[in-house]
Amino acid sequence: MINEKMYSGNNTVSKEREVPWIIALTLFFVVSMNVHWHSSYILWYGSLIVLVLSYNLVFVGSFQIKNYSFFVWFVSFFFLGVFSLLWALSFDVTFDVLKNLAVYGVVLFTIQLSLQRGFKISTALKCFLFATVINSIYIILKIDTAQIGKVQVGVDLISGWNGNAIGFMAMEGALIAYYLLGQTKRKLEKLVYLISILFLGFLTIITGSRTAFIVLIASFVIYFWGSNPKKLIRNVFITFALLIVMLLLIMSVESFYNVLGSRLEGLLAMFKGETAADTSSLTRNEFIENGKKWFAENPILGIGLNNYKVLNGPATGLFTYAHNNFIEIAVDLGVIGLIIYYSVYVYLIFALIKTFKYSKINLYLLVALVASLISQYGTVSYYGLYQNFLLMLCFFVVGKANFAKQNREEGYEEKN
Repeated sequence: MINEKMYSGNNTVSKEREVPWIIALTLFFVVSMNVHWHSSYILWYGSLIVLVLSYNLVFVGSFQIKNYSFFVWFVSFFFLGVFSLLWALSFDVTFDVLKNLAVYGVVLFTIQLSLQRGFKISTALKCFLFATVINSIYIILKIDTAQIGKVQVGVDLISGWNGNAIGFMAMEGALIAYYLLGQTKRKLEKLVYLISILFLGFLTIITGSRTAFIVLIASFVIYFWGSNPKKLIRNVFITFALLIVMLLLIMSVESFYNVLGSRLEGLLAMFKGETAADTSSLTRNEFIENGKKWFAENPILGIGLNNYKVLNGPATGLFTYAHNNFIEIAVDLGVIGLIIYYSVYVYLIFALIKTFKYSKINLYLLVALVASLISQYGTVSYYGLYQNFLLMLCFFVVGKANFAKQNREEGYEEKN
């Protein structure tokens, strides 16, 4: 039986007292997203300590978790990774990713506690968006924008960043900004979110990440239709107008065509089996085919968490991840890992489908979750902050909707 106060939504602290927590949360997001700053132990673990201390300061140290669903899943996957140290091809490679996952576990545990104490989901998303914009500005200042879209697979621009990773970060931030745009009536806030969408959308394009661009446009369209399901004619007109404008922009503007338009053509050529497929598409396809072979050799438990790269290095000359989350987990943790990891996606998607009509936040999370699932064909995200943050939020709102249903509340509306 769920505690009746579990999802009361009543703030236990004032907005003024939340400020240290908001600052600490944003700081951790900024450091976590920035590969350069993340590599500094002082910044990485320092931001974690500040986050935990600020929670104790603001929420007076309540550590009673009331919904264990997310953490049962997270701990199950984490400890499968821990056990995989016993058979991993490289102990160090597995241990490195486990350290990050452990930190994210602590952070997400703390964030969920704050949500239970009345901290708003929308405010947490604002912190994430602000961190994304800061890092995007950092990238623009540190990297020649003409070079960002030229490196996609296995090549680093600065300290581990590549165009693909930047594209997905920008896409995730733009989708958050689009949701927040519709949740405020303040003109200044609307302007800030609109500028964020345009800036992050521009960054998505110049990274040349096809998957990030396609998922971003599709997510905007799906969320727009879900928010206005009865305005069919308007929805169709705006959707076609958006698609036409974006295609003209990508295929007609030379700088955009060179980094993204030509790669979209290469992707289409690969699906058609034509030789015109670009090098990036062919390399990714090689990664997938190799992954299928290695999965077949160790189908039950895999070769150890994060160890795809250990085989990929000698096979392709690129010591890098699979650029496909499904293949990565299949090779690393086998069928057991795939079942543990993706079972929650099935559960959450069906649960959110049942509840999104009651709340815009549920609709946003449904769109974001499906978008992230599609994105995983072109990136590896199981160890990323955004992916685990998103899953935690999904579990939280599904639990809240289930609580409302259990108490036979009609007209449930998420106020976060």
